[in-house]
Amino acid sequence: MRHNINFTATYELPFGRGRKFGGNMPRVVDEVVGGWRVAASGFVYTGFPVTITSNNVNSGVNSNQQRMVKYRPLKVVNRSTTNWFGTDPSATPCTTAGIDNGVCAYGLPKDGVISQQRPGTERTPGYQQYDASVFKDFNITEGQRISFRVDASNVLNIASYGNPDGTAQDATFGRISDTRSGPRTLQLSAKYSF
Repeated sequence: MRHNINFTATYELPFGRGRKFGGNMPRVVDEVVGGWRVAASGFVYTGFPVTITSNNVNSGVNSNQQRMVKYRPLKVVNRSTTNWFGTDPSATPCTTAGIDNGVCAYGLPKDGVISQQRPGTERTPGYQQYDASVFKDFNITEGQRISFRVDASNVLNIASYGNPDGTAQDATFGRISDTRSGPRTLQLSAKYSF
């Protein structure tokens, strides 16, 4: 992947006894309002490289799959999950071996010819996920406390898509049928320490 950003941050809210706001509040109120901390983390990266392949076995090639020949750059227009490589005519591969129709970006090599095209010429969708937490320790006695936390995974509920079908002769060429990210989830937890 070309770009990858990961981050984490934790921040103690400035509310409660001995803090910037509410420094003189009663201890009972401080137990409810003061001492809260928030945390956030994020994972963001661009898409992985994908190779446009053929499912035909070319005579003279000892493989069940081979790279297509790249005739010209793929022009991506109207990209969607059903047409990741777009709807431009260049996104429809030439499937007659060795024939370039002057429009397609990729074509099937002639019999006995191994494509010189390097792997990973196109890109899959990127990925984003942001998580957040809110947590606090409630003191019961000097040696006892209850720790409470709320964790949210994929808090913004972003759908990060999976890889498109990169096999040129498949009816589902360019279609994305799954996601990399899960749905937003919330988790509440409490821990009693003594």
